[in-house]
Amino acid sequence: MTLSPQKEPPAATGPATVTKTGSVSNKDLLNQTTVVVPMLQLTKTPEQIAEEERQIQLYKERKLQAKKRREEKQQREVQKILDEKKQVENELEELKQNLLIERQQQQARPMTSEEDLEEFANKKVQKLKKRYEKKLAAAKEELEDLRDDFYYQRKQLMDAALEQEKDCKLYEIICRSLIGDRELKKVIIHFSVFRRL
Repeated sequence: MTLSPQKEPPAATGPATVTKTGSVSNKDLLNQTTVVVPMLQLTKTPEQIAEEERQIQLYKERKLQAKKRREEKQQREVQKILDEKKQVENELEELKQNLLIERQQQQARPMTSEEDLEEFANKKVQKLKKRYEKKLAAAKEELEDLRDDFYYQRKQLMDAALEQEKDCKLYEIICRSLIGDRELKKVIIHFSVFRRL
């Protein structure tokens, strides 16, 4: 028994033929899809490619800026800790000196007036005020960084949602061209009922 090479069937040029059972033949279905697919724009235009490249570049720049901000924030925190340490050491040294001076003054003369106590209290209040003003400024800066990150992430999510919506519309157009509106509605109804279960 010898095998002979099979010839490809000639391509149908007319409309799809329906068999007695009511189905469309595979050959005609393939011919229909070759007519539909070239009408869809499956390639991207140079403007779309340029826009995507610009978006990618913008994303990379923002990511780099966020990384720089995080590094700067860490450096500020380290510097803040070092400054607080120096400040505590200076306060401790100042208190030691004040105690020595007070002891010497008490030995020389007793503490007489409320003005001395008031002056001492004012100095302490000013020191505390400066410290908390610095903490407030740092908290405001951190809040601004968090706000920037939030807006950036929200924009990314909105862009992703728009892109997915475009993709869904494209898939819907492809499905409508391949199976028709009536069959597509049946499929949609079937899956919506299936999800509820």
